[in-house]
Formats: sequence, structure tokens, C-alpha cells
Amino acid sequence: MYEVSLGLQEIEKTHIQKVLDKTKGNKSQAARILKISRPTLDKKIRDYQLYIPTKNQSNEEENNHLFLDPRLNLFAG
Repeated sequence: MYEVSLGLQEIEKTHIQKVLDKTKGNKSQAARILKISRPTLDKKIRDYQLYIPTKNQSNEEENNHLFLDPRLNLFAG
């Protein structure tokens, strides 16, 4: 077994993407949950090249963009 060391930016990127997925792309709601301003969220979305799900997508389509390293296991539970 080995340790997985994640950088703070990777953790932040993954967390923001998870919140965007949960809010189905509602950036105002996501910014409130993350306790950051909407312009800050928009900048992070651009910087991290995050995926914005839409309300009309099925759950399967929403999750197709997740190409995470399986060692991260951040979406379990």
C-alpha cells in the first residue's frame, strides 16, 4: 500500500466540481455553498477548466466528465 499525496489545488478543484455537480450547474448556489463570491467561482471554473452540468442532463451524462485517478476515491460514500 502507498500513500496518495494530493496537492491543495487538486483537492480544491475536485471539491468545486463535486459542488457544481450537486447543484446541477447552479453557480450562484455553488458559490454560496463554497462560501466564495460568484466572480471567484467563475475564475476558478476557468482556471481549473471545470465542467458545468446542466439541469437537462441525466445522471449518467453528468458523471461522464469525471476522469479522476481511482486512487483518489474522493467520490465514495
